[in-house]
Amino acid sequence: MLCAITGYAESELVGRSFEEITHPDDVLADVELARLLARGELPRYQIEKRYVRKDGSVVWVSLSRSVLRDERGAPLRYVGIVQDLTERKALEEALRRSERHFRALIENGRDIVLVLDREGRNIYVSPANQRWTGWPPEERLGREGFELIHPDDLGRVKGQLAELLRTPGGSASAEYRWKHRDGHWIWVEATAHQLVDDPAVRGVVVSARDVTERRAIEEKLERSERYFRALIEATQDVVTILDEHAVRTYVSPSVEAVLGFTPAELVGRHGLDSVHPDDLPRVAHVLAELLRAPGARAALELRVRHKDGSWRHADSVGHNLLDDAAVRGIVIHSRDSTARHVAEAQLAASERYHRALLENALDLVFVTDLSGTTRSVSTSIARVTGHAPSELVGRSVFEIVHPDDVPRAAEAFARSAPQHGAREVVEVRLLHKEGGVRHVEVVGQSFVDDPVVDGVVLNARDVTERKLAEERLARSEAYFRALIEQVSDAVTVLEPDGALRYLSPAIHRILGYEPAELVGSALLDLVHPDDRAKIAADVAAWPVAPEEAAGSTPARFRARHKDGSWRTLEGTGRISFEDPLVRGVIGSVRDVSDRVAAEEERERLIGELRAALEQVKTLEGLLPICSSCKRVRDDQGYWTQIESYLSAHSRAEFSHGICPRCAKELYPDFFADKPTDEIR
Repeated sequence: MLCAITGYAESELVGRSFEEITHPDDVLADVELARLLARGELPRYQIEKRYVRKDGSVVWVSLSRSVLRDERGAPLRYVGIVQDLTERKALEEALRRSERHFRALIENGRDIVLVLDREGRNIYVSPANQRWTGWPPEERLGREGFELIHPDDLGRVKGQLAELLRTPGGSASAEYRWKHRDGHWIWVEATAHQLVDDPAVRGVVVSARDVTERRAIEEKLERSERYFRALIEATQDVVTILDEHAVRTYVSPSVEAVLGFTPAELVGRHGLDSVHPDDLPRVAHVLAELLRAPGARAALELRVRHKDGSWRHADSVGHNLLDDAAVRGIVIHSRDSTARHVAEAQLAASERYHRALLENALDLVFVTDLSGTTRSVSTSIARVTGHAPSELVGRSVFEIVHPDDVPRAAEAFARSAPQHGAREVVEVRLLHKEGGVRHVEVVGQSFVDDPVVDGVVLNARDVTERKLAEERLARSEAYFRALIEQVSDAVTVLEPDGALRYLSPAIHRILGYEPAELVGSALLDLVHPDDRAKIAADVAAWPVAPEEAAGSTPARFRARHKDGSWRTLEGTGRISFEDPLVRGVIGSVRDVSDRVAAEEERERLIGELRAALEQVKTLEGLLPICSSCKRVRDDQGYWTQIESYLSAHSRAEFSHGICPRCAKELYPDFFADKPTDEIR
């Protein structure tokens, strides 16, 4: 055996001391143990050491040595048993490299990874924790994981963890607020897996990512468009692995939430036993084709039976990885699409510690050398750009970057790549294979001094939907701002305390002020003192519901113009303290000074006409008149000349003359001979 291990023939070993074939660095330790053994201080010893083979190579061995003694106890010779450890050492080295590789991916990924013990204390915190929350990992180790959770979310999260601890192998997802080190709150999306009984973990593994920006974009879009979009916040994919006979060898814990079965109830059963009878022929055909084509993918919709007997619709994607030594099966991802309008938000975070699930992650992962040449890329690149990983390996990563973004991306890459640990974050557009672009946020970190990676790791996230949401929000805001600023009426928003928060440009035409001159001042400061109590009461009585605002009675009041004059305004509005977009009083006012002046002039004229009509009416009816002297009796009973009476009771005026008949009777000397029609 020793000959096979060292490469020496037996004749070459006989007569040699063990020091001659022992690696120089291991001789002293072995000699010292042999000395102690010879002196009787040790009954035997075992040591792992290296032999130098005849060809100069080094081999690891385990040596167990004892000593034979004569009847007086004097040592006669050593007896050793040598075991070749080459294979075990190679496995240990491979394991260390594998652990370093996956630790590099986890500790430099975008997500925060925590491991909690049964009491909820942190026993592991990944470096990403400091990037997203400001807390260095060493400051959180041993601390309770709940102490940074928002009080409003704490009870819910504690309840979920307590339930999870009662479910070995189970998982749970939640979104909640986490306190940043600087005091502000960030939203995180977390998925927890109960691995307390796993000797490699001994805890609850939590994977969390910062979704504050996503929440903010969703809230802005929601407020701008005035409707709520259903979001799926806790949906997880069901991951199933089938062997070459289509028998389930693995089912992820999320199946219980979707179908009611535990993984143990499904593992070992045929993969088609839960498929709806009407879908079975089609699904069986697709599965058969998939089994015959290593590396192939297939997508389909089907109905699957729930444990309670009902049927769930599912969108499934299968990937033949039978030839992949890490999987040896058909990996199927299924998503509950029964309520499709709530099935768009999230992929299940049930990735475990093997390459097949990592390759199906949402984010893109590139590994490049210092020149930017792609050495490996995750299969999710096909979903984002339409390229297969094999099409990009060996090519510059900048070939799929939009030309306008290449200089900026190359500059960031050049700054960080040569410096181990350096990080850069940049947003670029990636060119899709079929045309068009996708916006991605890229986080790059250099691992040039890490022999496992020896390059640059780029994590890219598709943010196209966020970009589109931002563009829609900007267009919507611009559209409604243009409408408000072009109307003739002035639009105002009052704070709950009556201060002016916003005024549209029309206020300048109405009161002569620029909006900025009035923002922050109290509305009542502009109102005429005599109208303040009334306008305050009118505004307090304005409706809350939007549909009631159109029928509300306008409030009329006088407001001071910048030139010191008073203008009569008329306003309507509604109280919107509960509306998160407004949280105030929305009002619309217009200048009705000219209209009010016209109304007052009209009322004055109507009054004068009414008075005149009253005067005219006093000449109606019976009027007493003397048949002799032709005097009339007035309202007081006095007799007066008829012309005096008519002058007093009408607008008629009189001039005195003489008619032809009276002229002849009174002045016959002058008019007796003249014809009547000639007398004027």
